[in-house]
Amino acid sequence: MTRFPLRRLAPLVAGLLLATTLGAHDISDQIVDITVQPQGERLVVRLHVPTSVLGYAKLPRLTDGTLDVDALDGPLRVVAADIARNLDLQQAERTLAASSATAAVGADRRSVDVDLTYAIQPEVSGFSARLNTFPPIEQPIRTNVRFQSADHETRISVTGAPTRIVFDPGALETLQQFVARALRAVLDGGDHLLFLLCLLIPVRRTRTAAALVGATIAAQAITMAIAAAWPAPIAAWVPAIAMIAASVVVIAALYNIVETGPAKAGHYVQTNNDVRWMALLGIAFGLFNGFTFGQTIADAQQFAGAHRAPALVVFLAVVVAAQLWLAALMWATRAWLYGLRLRERIATVVASVLVAHTAVERVVERGHIVAQAGSFGAERALVWLTLAWACVMLLVGAAEYLRQRSVHGDRDHAASSVRA
Repeated sequence: MTRFPLRRLAPLVAGLLLATTLGAHDISDQIVDITVQPQGERLVVRLHVPTSVLGYAKLPRLTDGTLDVDALDGPLRVVAADIARNLDLQQAERTLAASSATAAVGADRRSVDVDLTYAIQPEVSGFSARLNTFPPIEQPIRTNVRFQSADHETRISVTGAPTRIVFDPGALETLQQFVARALRAVLDGGDHLLFLLCLLIPVRRTRTAAALVGATIAAQAITMAIAAAWPAPIAAWVPAIAMIAASVVVIAALYNIVETGPAKAGHYVQTNNDVRWMALLGIAFGLFNGFTFGQTIADAQQFAGAHRAPALVVFLAVVVAAQLWLAALMWATRAWLYGLRLRERIATVVASVLVAHTAVERVVERGHIVAQAGSFGAERALVWLTLAWACVMLLVGAAEYLRQRSVHGDRDHAASSVRA
């Protein structure tokens, strides 16, 4: 069994240093601001809408592009009624009808302020609305909602396709929602599934495999909590971090190819060197990949209403439990295949090559995402760097294979000489 020298990790270190030098540019969204406030038996809603998203209304304008206030009386009434209809406000799944809907030109004369009033049932929660219902325009449309109830304030920001959002979900509804979000995050085919395969493809002792999986998931949990606690500073770096996590998967898969030795009496020849390096790779992957899960929970916490802390705990617990269940399922499947007496080295190499291929594709894809925030030169550098060190690792594996064949050949020749 060969050792895994530090120089093989040099390309990864270079990739990390290059990735961390890339920044991000903000995308200019068209912002729709909504304030929703229950006041006793009525609900007051105010919207600030830029005219750029109201192109379908064909509002009269002056030559400088600002709204023609004198010609807007009729069109603004139509806009107010249309917005109230599309907003489709509900309370406890009961559709509310606007008792009043008025619109006025904004102070900058490039926006419209819409005021809506609804009759509601006091002390009944479950307010929801359909957001992002404006027709698509060239720029992304983002809707920012501030829901102000008597005991808390919720801020929600969404973009993309029209969607119904509950502003004040109950505790049970929140927990159910975040269980589903966590399961979806685990089962969406992310890098964590590939890395679990890297840990469990070789036939290792059960205790060793469990320790490697446990170390990886523990590292994940640490950075998940960090990313959820401080989402703003980390969000800009998540694409680069995800690229690095995929790179660690490639290294783990190639390590399996290089370090998988011959079987003796049907068992994998496992060394402390093998366990140590896979543990280090597992911890490194868990730390990087945890930021991806953490960003998912950070983005979703705005939908938890007043139950953010329980939502975070449930999400973390379900992610950990689901990965442990998947690892146990993979282990059982591997044990069953091993019972069919497949050639272990062939199976390990083939499976590792497939994992490495998938992971390299993800590295390149994420390199494009990272480089979109930088320069074209940075994008090319990331792609070629990744491919270069992947080729180096494969060449090292090929050289090691040839060396092992040469060693075995010399031994066979020596044994033949002795017998002769």
